[in-house]
Amino acid sequence: MNTATVAALAASATLVISSCQSGRSKCEQLGSGRDFAATHQACALAYDKTGDPELGALAAVGAFYSGQAEAGERLLEQLGDSPAAGIAWRAAGDLRTSQGDRARAANAFKTALRLHEAAADHAGSARVLLSLSSLAWVAADYDAAGGLAARAEASARRADSQKLLVSAAKQHAAIYYDVGAYDAMRTALDSLRSAVGPDHPNLLVSEGLIHLDEGRASLARARFAQALEAMDPDDATSRRAALLNLVQADIQRGKPDRGLTHLQAAEQLATTDNQKTAVAVLRARLTNALGQPEQALSAARGALAADVARDWRWELELEAGRAALALGDSAGGEAHLLAAIDVLEDIRAGNDRADYKQALLARKRAPFDALVELYVAADKPEPALAIAEKARTRTLVEAIVQSSTAPVEQATTRATEAALDRGRAALGEATAVIYYRTRSHYHRIVATRDAVSASRLPTGAGDIDRMARALRANPNDRDIATRLGAALEPPAARVLYLVVDGALADAPLSAVRVDGQYLVQRSDLAIAPSLGVLGSLATADNAATTAPAVVLGDPLGDLPAANDEARLVAERLGATAHVETAATLEAATAARPRVLHFAAHADRVGLRLADHTLTARDIIERGIAADLVVLATCRGAERREGGLLGSLAGSFLIAGSRAVVATTRSVDDADSRQLVLAMYSTGDPSGAPASALGAAQRQLAAQNVPPSRWSTIATIGLAHPNAKDPTP
Repeated sequence: MNTATVAALAASATLVISSCQSGRSKCEQLGSGRDFAATHQACALAYDKTGDPELGALAAVGAFYSGQAEAGERLLEQLGDSPAAGIAWRAAGDLRTSQGDRARAANAFKTALRLHEAAADHAGSARVLLSLSSLAWVAADYDAAGGLAARAEASARRADSQKLLVSAAKQHAAIYYDVGAYDAMRTALDSLRSAVGPDHPNLLVSEGLIHLDEGRASLARARFAQALEAMDPDDATSRRAALLNLVQADIQRGKPDRGLTHLQAAEQLATTDNQKTAVAVLRARLTNALGQPEQALSAARGALAADVARDWRWELELEAGRAALALGDSAGGEAHLLAAIDVLEDIRAGNDRADYKQALLARKRAPFDALVELYVAADKPEPALAIAEKARTRTLVEAIVQSSTAPVEQATTRATEAALDRGRAALGEATAVIYYRTRSHYHRIVATRDAVSASRLPTGAGDIDRMARALRANPNDRDIATRLGAALEPPAARVLYLVVDGALADAPLSAVRVDGQYLVQRSDLAIAPSLGVLGSLATADNAATTAPAVVLGDPLGDLPAANDEARLVAERLGATAHVETAATLEAATAARPRVLHFAAHADRVGLRLADHTLTARDIIERGIAADLVVLATCRGAERREGGLLGSLAGSFLIAGSRAVVATTRSVDDADSRQLVLAMYSTGDPSGAPASALGAAQRQLAAQNVPPSRWSTIATIGLAHPNAKDPTP
């Protein structure tokens, strides 16, 4: 075993040896001095004389950490299921991990865990669980990694070990960060904060990572620097990670030259192959940012030549692709970027949780972005559209197809291969415009049933995002609405589907002004999560309607306007209004209607009925659906990490609904009532919901009702009458 490997394992070895409190002093003394060969020799002699299993375990630890694997394994055979053998199996797992033999490492750790748990050794269990979590994390099995880290936290609490609790909570948060599950990460950080206070270095680093991903690079850098200053000088692992985070912050701040010193310092602290790969990734990223593509390509390809974990490989392929493109090698750049996407597809396929798949695509979509930029610049609109679709709401597409009565085989193949073509077919005479955001610009892809065009918008992405946020804050600002319309250049169409990205996804786009008109005055508008979603909705084999309408209102008895709204809507649709205590789960699930209308409270937990909180999962599992679902509630179309999956609107689409009319933000009860009643003025809107909602919005606009009272409700999904059952 080489010197670097021994050094990397030394801290773990000391923990293992010191955890065996009743071993003989000479063994403990040698072990604490990290002379592993001497530890093995002395403790093996003592074990032969006494038969004390704790001495045998220490002898095995010494053997493994001095590279004498066969001697260690012989001792493990002699120790059998002795409780003391747990520390030796942990050492065996550490050695196998350092050798890259992850399968044997996992088996060793699992044996160690069984022995520690049998002995009620909670501290030992926590350490092993963290090791198993790390193995799963390296393999990009985020679901397993997060679950094991959570178990490590629980064991650390039972052991009353703050140090282990900090390590477990830190790892738990970092796993969630890696997958892009920020809400779950914040929950894990709350646990860490309660254990160590607000100024612990690990907490500061985690907060800095969130700031970095949210575009607040200067604030992130301040957190990283503060954490580095507070860290134990001997904690090489944490210091190396903080230094690499500083490099990322300097790159994002547009000051990559300042990151070079941090990178060199981190390189000095990298001892394991995995740590060296992390440094290589940042070296490639930094040299790309410095305008040194030759060095970036060399660093990335050099690291790729080794057996690199998938979660590093995709980043190395990305940086190699960027460097090749900068050197004018379009074919080489494209090949590297496609290789990065292949790795991400493999990672994604290895995780079962749909919310993780959605978040993962959202956080790791840089290779997709680079390819969209490449294809748009090369005037290749069809490949640009295909990659943009692949990067976006594929998880929602799969969920919609799998929830229908289509065979599973059909779900797994058609969801990704044919959904885009079916989505374009579903457009009929409508037009879709995809606003796809990359690092610096939005790209506008206009798709019809027969043609695709693509261009880069001249206004920078940051400026468009600022205008979108300003319009969200004040939909009545005509100047912002006009400037945003000029920047977006929306195509003229009778029916226009908007596939939106970045800050545009939260903006009231019907209030955007083009040629002196609100956008909704030019076109019937609908939000499409993606063209693939439209294709999946159009071809899903869902149950037939069994009732014209089901209307529920004011379930908690505290929304008088919602109560009146429900009664009036029911009257116009020839249905019964289920209000107050009658607005129950049974009423919501009794039939599959053409229109399912809710006038009720909603929050991040779900939709509040009189006897039940209807969650996103409830909607899918119970198959609650209609041709049109109207959510006259707050937060009905609120996006979750990476998209609509997990929202109420997304769940109704997955459950089999064709379209959902929902709010994109909190709305006033009276304003919602006025708009919704106008939408029902001509009767059942389920056949053409975009037209019905658009007519209502145009009516209010003509009456000089300000956009803040009508622009925050949108139609999502199949919204025009020609969209059903397209021919492939």
